[in-house]
Amino acid sequence: TGQYSIVFSNASYKEKTIKIFVKPGENPLNEVSLLPAAKSLSGITVVAKKPLIEQKDDKIIFNVEEDPAAKTETAIEILRKTPFVSVDGNDNVMVNGQGNFKVLLNGRETAMFATNIKEALKSFPGSVIMKIEVITAPSAKYDAEGIGGIINIVTKSKVAGYNGSLSSSYRTTGWQTNNGSFNIKSGKFGLALTG
Repeated sequence: TGQYSIVFSNASYKEKTIKIFVKPGENPLNEVSLLPAAKSLSGITVVAKKPLIEQKDDKIIFNVEEDPAAKTETAIEILRKTPFVSVDGNDNVMVNGQGNFKVLLNGRETAMFATNIKEALKSFPGSVIMKIEVITAPSAKYDAEGIGGIINIVTKSKVAGYNGSLSSSYRTTGWQTNNGSFNIKSGKFGLALTG
């Protein structure tokens, strides 16, 4: 029992509010009519976004373009967020818990990732990556016998140009390391130097 306000609404009809007082054993609500609302649409815009993570038949896809932070990160920082890929504090990469994997660039093997995967990933800019595909059970088409997984980095356009990195670290135990890498790619030619 008590007094209530009931709001009736429906698409393309004017909203209607009625006040009712309910007493025990009574139904004070009768048929309610709504008047049409005269509105015309000038146009409709449908906006859709890709999900950040997709699952396809044999792979997990991390859509890097949908991650706003990825524009300022390197490939190894993006891999930290990629499912089935783990990166430890020393930037060692594992796929599905295994250190035996291949890194492909646009579906092909490249010398850039053949020698020192860790340094190449640290110097690869995230701004050119469109998506990262992780295949944990690669089929024979990838020539992947004995491989624990595949990371396929798909870029927005053909990668051309050069990049490099220098890093230095010092620990309180007195241990110091200095690292450097330089990558250059032009057409089918690619060169990766690490030291």
